Amino acid sequence: MSTRLASLRLHVCVLSLLSTAAVSGCAAAAPYNPANLSAARLAQVDELCASTIGLKPGFTADDACVESLSTSAARLDRAGVREAAHRTCLDQGAGAGATLARCELDAADRAGATASATGGAAASAHPAKPFYRASSREARTREQRACAGLGYDPTSGGFASCVASLDAALYAADHPQP
Repeated sequence: MSTRLASLRLHVCVLSLLSTAAVSGCAAAAPYNPANLSAARLAQVDELCASTIGLKPGFTADDACVESLSTSAARLDRAGVREAAHRTCLDQGAGAGATLARCELDAADRAGATASATGGAAASAHPAKPFYRASSREARTREQRACAGLGYDPTSGGFASCVASLDAALYAADHPQP
């Protein structure tokens, strides 16, 4: 009788483990967030990839778009934090040299720990046709609009870098290497 009881317990344990695995396997996966952006900033990136670029979620090109724009958004957010820290330190009379540099790093660390970047509003109008059917000129315009939608100034080097990175990521997604 004890062998039968042990066998029954083993079956119950196995069924319990299987049901736990099934439930955890059905749990919603976290959204793709390669740069660990805030929820609001990630939603903005997702919206730019869908509405401005014209990509459908779940495809390789969309993942490439999200990754590229997320990296650019994180870079822009860090630059904004550093710029605000610089102004704050100058306003506090930190002077120049090592004192100013230490003040800027401390202020940027404090701001980075508490900031939740929301970014600007993304364009909500859907492009006329999917990205893969757009001309190269239209694709470039969409890439520029997406980077502007993140908050990049079109006259800055950061804007050009954002556009070039996005263009390269979308090209690589469309032309995978064997």
